[in-house]
Amino acid sequence: MSRIYQASSWSRVRVKVRGKQLHLKGFYMDKIEAVGEVAINPCDSIIMKKTLLQWKVLIRDCVGTHEKDDNLLYERFTTAICVESVHEMMTDKQWARTKYNFILNRIWEVDIIRLLIELAFQKMAWSAHWRAFRSELLPGRQELESVFATGNLYCFTDERYRNAVITTLLQRALYITANGRIGLCVLHARAGDDVMGVYGSRVPFIFRSVDGEDRSRVYNMIGDCYLQGAMNGELFQSGGGTWFIIV
Repeated sequence: MSRIYQASSWSRVRVKVRGKQLHLKGFYMDKIEAVGEVAINPCDSIIMKKTLLQWKVLIRDCVGTHEKDDNLLYERFTTAICVESVHEMMTDKQWARTKYNFILNRIWEVDIIRLLIELAFQKMAWSAHWRAFRSELLPGRQELESVFATGNLYCFTDERYRNAVITTLLQRALYITANGRIGLCVLHARAGDDVMGVYGSRVPFIFRSVDGEDRSRVYNMIGDCYLQGAMNGELFQSGGGTWFIIV
């Protein structure tokens, strides 16, 4: 599913191995301010009810300080819990139109060789039946409130959206960044961790600073993550980036 993203834009992989250290090149995205409970089993309505209600409070307390528009918060949350993707089949006609739009939108930005390579990767993603989320699949407010009230994700009537939510929430926790962004992280992440883009990676990663010769550049890698508003190169920094050390 990560093949549908392009968090690091068109950048190449920059990796060095020195002894037991992994040296990566990338860029800072944001810092985690708060982490919610982990969705241990999205299909267990009792557990999910408790988890979702805690997430709701977390969003109101943290994101609400950045964004007062209730409708926008609703859209951001419902998009985040499916990580901007849905699971659906694609017909030949849809594939042809998608391929045409993909090339048309990128042909002026990159050379033809890289375009064809990226098109091949995108075809692999599309063949796995994962698609970018479209606004028409956004669940109704009543559906969302029913999910909060019962913890039953099957209150989402659109099967494509529901399947994406169940798949992406498993063993993930909702987190809020210092800049009010919403994301999903692995269960070991915690407040104070940094979210970074790694050149060559299609998804961001969470890192935790540790003692070292330069504490600002030495980290433990916690795991990959989803960060809303950062999965399609929006936060990409093209100025060379920074080397950081993973121990």
